[in-house]
Amino acid sequence: MSTVTGAVDWSVLRDLTEQMGDEDIAAMVLDAYRGEIPGRRAALESALTSTPEELRDAVHALKASSLTVGALRLGELCRQSEALVVSGDLEAARDYGSQALAELDLVSADLEAGPPA
Repeated sequence: MSTVTGAVDWSVLRDLTEQMGDEDIAAMVLDAYRGEIPGRRAALESALTSTPEELRDAVHALKASSLTVGALRLGELCRQSEALVVSGDLEAARDYGSQALAELDLVSADLEAGPPA
């Protein structure tokens, strides 16, 4: 049975719990990520029409934390957007950033729903 539901791969969070050896720490990481979503979303939305540096910073900030909590597609979209900013292809970087913004909404909904039973 797959552990990927929608936008979050819940096995990543289970692995994090095992690595930390403490469910409370993994829960704190997840709660911190949930708490950051509104600010990260606003920053990314603003950066899509701002400077390349702001777009790079917004997707970079979202990338690692998303990968940590199992939002793998979101993390990859952010990685691609960041790489495109660095290479100078701002149009494509903004496209990936827009996709990341939409994916962030899916991640948020998936986190609210919680892991599958």
